[in-house]
Amino acid sequence: MLDIVEYPSSFLNLIPQLHHILYTAQPESGCIALSCLRLLCHIENRLPRKLIEPLMKILSTARKPSLIYECALAVIDIPLSNPTLVSLTADRLSLFLNNSNDPTEQYLFNKLFFQLMKLQPKLIAQQKMLIARCMESIDPNEAYMALELLSSLATAKNIDSVVAKLYDRYRSISTQNIFTSNQQNQFRANLLKRVIEICSKNDWELISDFEWYILVLGDFLDSGDTGTIELVSDQLSQQILDLAQRVPDSRPHLVNLCHSVFDN
Repeated sequence: MLDIVEYPSSFLNLIPQLHHILYTAQPESGCIALSCLRLLCHIENRLPRKLIEPLMKILSTARKPSLIYECALAVIDIPLSNPTLVSLTADRLSLFLNNSNDPTEQYLFNKLFFQLMKLQPKLIAQQKMLIARCMESIDPNEAYMALELLSSLATAKNIDSVVAKLYDRYRSISTQNIFTSNQQNQFRANLLKRVIEICSKNDWELISDFEWYILVLGDFLDSGDTGTIELVSDQLSQQILDLAQRVPDSRPHLVNLCHSVFDN
């Protein structure tokens, strides 16, 4: 395998045999062939489109996690942007994640799953439940990846439901022993920062009710603690100033928010 990484051009003549293995070999041989073909795609421009059909067949029938993993890795790494293939890959990863009890396998497949969502963002909306569940992960990195994807779902029509999910996670993390105290404060602070980023994006284009938004900020602050608030104080204070200067109707609500903050 090291030879093909260092000297891939020397293996171009093996493409027909490797391609044939994808249709006929056992899972172990298929993984090796697919891994080699994935590397060769970077120097043979005609190869990627020839892999779409065999990958569709493998994903439709494979039962071995290793083979599904290699297929997903190929789709992401080459990359193969065929919508049908990407959707099928997402479905197989999602099915595996819903049925696997192995933490290591779950982490590896979740990582691929999130990379796949970035390759085809339209899939994110189809996997909202899985993304929300991944936010409960015992792995901080995985939880952060889920946070990024869930945040990207926000639109003017669903901003309240997306923020509500982030708020639920903000509150629930304090009842779970999955992070250290510092990690917990950092994750909660990042949740609040992300809410501010989502809601203030492009001059608050998603916000039609500023009273709602300011009440949301108050709810986050009321449910937080000193360690969390200190980490987000710069972003919060800047947001309050921006709103006060540029959205005059928000000023009475901002006064109430500041009064509550000072009381606490």
